Amino acid sequence: MTVWRIVVGAALAAALVSCGGAAKRKATTGVDSNASPQDQIRTLESQNRTLLGRLDLGQPEKAGVDEGKQPTTTRPQPRTSTRCDDVCRITASICGNADRICRIAREKLPNDPWAKRKCDEGQSSCRGARTRCDRCRSR
Repeated sequence: MTVWRIVVGAALAAALVSCGGAAKRKATTGVDSNASPQDQIRTLESQNRTLLGRLDLGQPEKAGVDEGKQPTTTRPQPRTSTRCDDVCRITASICGNADRICRIAREKLPNDPWAKRKCDEGQSSCRGARTRCDRCRSR
């Protein structure tokens, strides 16, 4: 009877660990590993659209001209390292998602033109975000 309890306990523990592991994977990536490859790509692509929207963290300095007055420069926005850190962290997330999209496309949908296009779009988003991060750092 004791052996039976050990076996049942071990099985329950294994079930809890495996469920917790799946929940952790979804929590850290936001992608359900049990979803279809297409749905995983759509989720990652949606995350990237949201992140790309967050990259518009303010307008660059603008020179303005009031009627009949000398040109003035609007007050510049602070260029703190924190702001650039945020931009570059968002960039890292976008590029990580693009890598995952391409890996899913390559491994699970190798002959699918839609998946290839989503990989290409993700890589393009990554390049654009990297440019934004680099520009921020160079100021």
